[in-house]
Amino acid sequence: MIIILRIISYLGLGLTVVPSILFADDAMGHDSMKTAMTIGMVLWLGTAPFVQRAKQKLVQDPL
Repeated sequence: MIIILRIISYLGLGLTVVPSILFADDAMGHDSMKTAMTIGMVLWLGTAPFVQRAKQKLVQDPL
């Protein structure tokens, strides 16, 4: 489960960074950039706390 959350978290982080670069290069429109960045923000902020909590739990309670 943590692997899926980590993948979604990285995907969300990528969707927050990459569209701004594409917009600066005129490869993406303004509305598309805002939509992609909003989806990325929701994905990243929705999954990152769970990933961090699981990572912290592994550090505190190793196998």
